[in-house]
Amino acid sequence: MMRGMSSPRRESDLMDMQALVDSIPALIHTARPDGYLDYFNKPWLDYLGVTLDKVTGWNWTAVVHPEDVEGIVAKWRSCLATGEVFEYETRFRSANGEYRWMFHRKVPLRDANGNIVKWYGSSLDIEARKRAEEELRRSEFYLSEGQRLANMGSWVLEPGGCFPYWSHELFHIYGLDPAKKGPSFEEYLASIHPQDREFMRSLINRMIAEASGCDVTKRIVRPSGEVRYVRCVAVPIVENGRLKIIVGTAIDITGHELLTQELRRREAYLAEAQRLSHTGSFGWKPDTGKIVWSDETYRIFEYDRSVKPTIDSLVQRVHPEDRIGVKEVISRSLEGEPEFEHAYRLLLPDGRVKHVNAIAQVLQDASGNREFVGAVTDITERKTAEDKIRRLVDTNILGIFIGNFEGAIIEANDAFLRMVQYSREDVVSGRLRWTDLTPPEWRERDERAVAEVKATGMIQPSEKEYFRKDGSRVPVMIGSALFEGGNEGVVFVLDLSEQKQAQEARRSSEAYLAEAQRLAHMGSWAWSPDQGTRYCSEEWYRVLGFDPRDGLPRFEDFFQRIHPDDQPGFRELIQTAIREKAEWLADYRIVHPGGAIRDIHVVCHPVLSTSGHLVEFVGTVIDVTERKRAEEERRRSEMELRQILDFAPQLTAVYGPNWERLYINRVALDYLGLSLDEWRQQRTFGGKQHHPNDTAQLEASMRRALSSGSGPRRTGADQSLVRRCYGY
Repeated sequence: MMRGMSSPRRESDLMDMQALVDSIPALIHTARPDGYLDYFNKPWLDYLGVTLDKVTGWNWTAVVHPEDVEGIVAKWRSCLATGEVFEYETRFRSANGEYRWMFHRKVPLRDANGNIVKWYGSSLDIEARKRAEEELRRSEFYLSEGQRLANMGSWVLEPGGCFPYWSHELFHIYGLDPAKKGPSFEEYLASIHPQDREFMRSLINRMIAEASGCDVTKRIVRPSGEVRYVRCVAVPIVENGRLKIIVGTAIDITGHELLTQELRRREAYLAEAQRLSHTGSFGWKPDTGKIVWSDETYRIFEYDRSVKPTIDSLVQRVHPEDRIGVKEVISRSLEGEPEFEHAYRLLLPDGRVKHVNAIAQVLQDASGNREFVGAVTDITERKTAEDKIRRLVDTNILGIFIGNFEGAIIEANDAFLRMVQYSREDVVSGRLRWTDLTPPEWRERDERAVAEVKATGMIQPSEKEYFRKDGSRVPVMIGSALFEGGNEGVVFVLDLSEQKQAQEARRSSEAYLAEAQRLAHMGSWAWSPDQGTRYCSEEWYRVLGFDPRDGLPRFEDFFQRIHPDDQPGFRELIQTAIREKAEWLADYRIVHPGGAIRDIHVVCHPVLSTSGHLVEFVGTVIDVTERKRAEEERRRSEMELRQILDFAPQLTAVYGPNWERLYINRVALDYLGLSLDEWRQQRTFGGKQHHPNDTAQLEASMRRALSSGSGPRRTGADQSLVRRCYGY
């Protein structure tokens, strides 16, 4: 068998490829499967200012910033263990001694069995990007801080009713284009909520007529339909007794106003809850100490109606750990505090603990006598539920936030904040809004989700994306439930990043498998006797000559592609395999639509249910046409060679290393007067055909030849042995 030899052409191509890799402006390197870096191209070495031996193996860690060595080595070892693509950012020392940020990426090359045979990597200098990112973060902070502190626009109104000046922020508040000029009086009124419009028209006319200012809160409607609350404060500028202009500011107080409305709403709900829930009422006169309890209050504190309530009897029921807080509330009320609200625990005689919430405000008669009138509510069940929800939120197993229909995020747990890269300060300041986190292409879906939760009280889990603070996106799955009777709801958010990466990895693996099947001319398939064809790979379609655009072929369509001479045997084989639920393999011919005949080899395995029922067969098909042709050509060549040896005018025999008789040509058999079987049955080397005096020396000569592999020496004695062997 001849060994392959590298041609000058191949060596030239290799040199050309080396020159190409060294000339491209990319930093290229390779590594062995065990992580040993064995190559850096010339731009890399020039960048580092070192020779190749200084960075091969693990020597490259010497040019990594000391603070980054541990991280990049750990990441590299992890990728070597898992086979995942390596991506990492770290600082490398350049030739001038400066450490610069680099982005490294290494991709594994796998053989047909999925084993890693090489790692190919590239590196990119990202120092400029890192600096730009830092500058961008700083600029974004300044901008966001300024917006948070100001959130205010300014304006000027002339006596004629026009606005010669609107600040940029005012345009933003009203949702208008700052590139345009300020609105006319009627255009301004058109932006006012219809229910507030006539009031503002009258107010502005009075301000102009009386040269007066204002401090008023109104609603505006942005072009998008969004309603905002704006507080306007204005002062007149008068010269020589005449109104010159009115200068004012506009502050978007939507958040504050909504919070105020929310507070009023919750107070109303509380009043209704007191009526429907376990809420007791009480009266307390600080000057005399007289306390009056309702029946429900007695029940909450579990005192008998015969007991006269006092501050001491109340404090006696308070949990020891909460008594200081309750006494402080009482002290402030005695000192003149007009109202209070306080939640605390009761410790009952039998050891049970109740959670209660007390709220009261002071009433004062004409004589100045003060009396607190309030309610105390047993909130044990609610507190227990809140504690359970709080524990769920605090576990940070998944992201959770509470939001409203206007897009505000009222509260969020750490898991959600980490997911979108925001801080708790962003939540408290009101800057974090779920509507702003949603990319434009997902907003229509959000509108449908809002309609769904309004109609049903909940949103079925679905996928979407959120913007992170750095502008990147995070894939998530969300579900939501609306709080009863309100504008708020809780949203559960699951980060799908790892799942998406796994899906992408799976798609890559499938692509590698498809490519491997294409190179090997091997397709895979799954077929159920009950349900028909369930899966065919792309290569399966190519091997058997089907068009994947036509969908999965029926079994009969496939069967008709089999060569007519092979169909009966194949059908019988399939029926036996189904009946016995057994593995099977087969060789048959396929006739392609163009008439070409291909030889196919099939290996199949049954898939059984836990109860032993045959679910399906899965297997592979391999186009072995070229292999079969090569085998036939080899057999033909062997036959020709055998014929040549059989009729050659020389006695020829072939022995194995253990004296086994492998072959003897026809001329030798005729000379010896033996058949092939008779010759092979002889046990000794020489057999009866050798002269007894020559057998020992002939065997010794052949043993030397077999042990050395060089053939018997042709000495005079050997020549004599041969003559005597075949001629005495």
